[in-house]
Amino acid sequence: SYGCGVINCEQYEKMSGEFFKSYVRKNFENMFINSCNPSSKLFLQDGDPSQNCKAAQKIWQSYGCALLQIPARSPDMNPIENVFNIGESKLREQAVRKNITKETFDQFVVRARDILMSTPITVIDKIIDTMPKRMKMIIQKKGGRLKY
Repeated sequence: SYGCGVINCEQYEKMSGEFFKSYVRKNFENMFINSCNPSSKLFLQDGDPSQNCKAAQKIWQSYGCALLQIPARSPDMNPIENVFNIGESKLREQAVRKNITKETFDQFVVRARDILMSTPITVIDKIIDTMPKRMKMIIQKKGGRLKY
């Protein structure tokens, strides 16, 4: 969330409509309260079937969310994908720096969560700030991939 950084980071086994529904019930209220604009309930989704099933649609509508739907597999239009890319790079850099050649899944999960949660707010805000420019570039390229 702009000005707030990563406000939720939760491990899950498999994304499904039922999982997503329970995730929304468990997290949405606090996520919106903790966002920089608690009165706005804009939900960005990229066509993931788990977020489009009837159960999922019903639950996010019950929270009064406005849906901003973007095409599936469209990282240029989805700021969280950029945060994930930064996290992936930092995980690799850290593994090299600390000579991590082997770790348990639980150790990896802790490391990934720590990196995502420590992503500077300014980095996330910069990604969000680039969105209008990205949209113009996507239109100019008629949907073609960008440098981001």
